[in-house]
Amino acid sequence: MFNRIVAFLRLLLSVTLLVFVADAGAQRDGSGLRVPADFSLPAAMKMLYGNYNPKTHTSAATLDNAGATGPYTVRTFYLYEYNDSGSRYMLLATDAIPTNVNSFDCHACTPLLGAALLLKDGQAWKIEGARKPDIEFGSNGVPPDGDWFQAGPHRFGLKLILDAAGGGEEQTSVRLLLPWHGGFGDALWVATEDDNLDDCAPPPVPPESSETPCHSQKTSLSFVPGSNAEYYDLIERSIGTDLIETRDDNGVVGWNVVSATGTKRLRLIGGKYTNAP
Repeated sequence: MFNRIVAFLRLLLSVTLLVFVADAGAQRDGSGLRVPADFSLPAAMKMLYGNYNPKTHTSAATLDNAGATGPYTVRTFYLYEYNDSGSRYMLLATDAIPTNVNSFDCHACTPLLGAALLLKDGQAWKIEGARKPDIEFGSNGVPPDGDWFQAGPHRFGLKLILDAAGGGEEQTSVRLLLPWHGGFGDALWVATEDDNLDDCAPPPVPPESSETPCHSQKTSLSFVPGSNAEYYDLIERSIGTDLIETRDDNGVVGWNVVSATGTKRLRLIGGKYTNAP
């Protein structure tokens, strides 16, 4: 077990050093992203969407959102380059908003998110996996923050982080997108922080009260070697409390404060993290 842990830490260190070296040659282009000198974002977007507007740094696409098809404007909001086994890869996160609207900045205006994985092949880049924007995640027309995560010794994915507030509730959500069989799996969606401490009442709160009992919950995510040689297991550790809605025989809504403390071990099955058997 000790040797496995040492090997795991060495791998993480080598990846960190490789990423640092790769980023050293990156430059900011007109899109505002740090782009390696030998990577063309316009060429990548043309491969993915068939077109690219250099003035707006966007592509046009016809997308389906909940059964409604229409024109969308797509841009890349996050790039991550990494090296693995002598090959260079680029992860892209894209967001799309409706084209034919005057504004798209309301609280409920949620962009559609997509992803792509490109491999450096000689002097060119080729698509290893892609998913057109179809994941609703964001707020006020703005996509979440982008990051990366390592899902296995040679597996990397996109980590999307969204801070949102409403109705007295503040929440941070994390979504993990992982290359999977030529596409991208929506591998996990979890709230890592959730509380209403700015607008609550200490429990117990009478059912007839308009106030909501206080609750606060935090969840950490960590990856550990498991039985799958390609993909690590994911450990969710939660601490705090959650709210469960109740309703009595007269239809009066109330709340129960319950413990949210616990640990779950998840395994990647079919492109999604599920409870390990």
